[in-house]
Amino acid sequence: MQLKSFLFLLIACTWFPETSIAQSPPLPYNGLRVALFDFKILKIRGKSISLKCRVANTGREAVGAKKNALETLVELDTANLPAMLWGHENELSSAASTHLPQIKPGEISAPIWLKFTVHIPQAPEAGDCPDLVLDTAYISKFSDTEIVLNYILRNIGTAPVEMAGDGILFGINIYFVSGNKLTRGAIPAGNTTIVLGRETLTGWLNTGQKLRGETLIDLKNRTKFAPNLLLELAPPSNMLECDRTNNTRAVEVKY
Repeated sequence: MQLKSFLFLLIACTWFPETSIAQSPPLPYNGLRVALFDFKILKIRGKSISLKCRVANTGREAVGAKKNALETLVELDTANLPAMLWGHENELSSAASTHLPQIKPGEISAPIWLKFTVHIPQAPEAGDCPDLVLDTAYISKFSDTEIVLNYILRNIGTAPVEMAGDGILFGINIYFVSGNKLTRGAIPAGNTTIVLGRETLTGWLNTGQKLRGETLIDLKNRTKFAPNLLLELAPPSNMLECDRTNNTRAVEVKY
């Protein structure tokens, strides 16, 4: 009982309400509330995704009865949500609401299995446009010969944009530089592309949504005169954006 109470308090205190895309208004709290955590993606097939997670009853009423499934407030551990699920929180919450295990307040379930299909965004309204920027970048692994560079893109525009799929090649160029600007003396360090089924489930990036990827970089061309890394977005030439000038803004990564 003490272990369950400790886990309940730990989850309740470390919940971060960060979202990567505008969500539907949450249900009002009426005593029925659960929190989903410990996500693991099992299978991706087209636009369908299968995963498992655990459920904590953070409310004051028992959950799992079919009669109150749609009245249960479902919260997600967005701080540890796999990047492939960013932007699909609503579909995940809806799938979970109808497959909740029967657990009492303060209890944590065994793993449950969920499956849902993601939706393609609607065509943008006239006058709306996407705007892609490099949100951040960081090194997750480092050795004397290579590094793993992680990056996060964000759509700060007013319309969704298709970034991966048939005939679409959205790239990110990486350079070694001496300072924090992309100059003629920059040394190519590699490049990567956004791939459907790897960085994104649908190929689309909604307004306000983020996308995360990673790439391996060989350090053989790095010199003491060009020790830093800069990233540059390289969208297709026919991709319309609100502002293309911010695509060439480089993000400095020191190590």
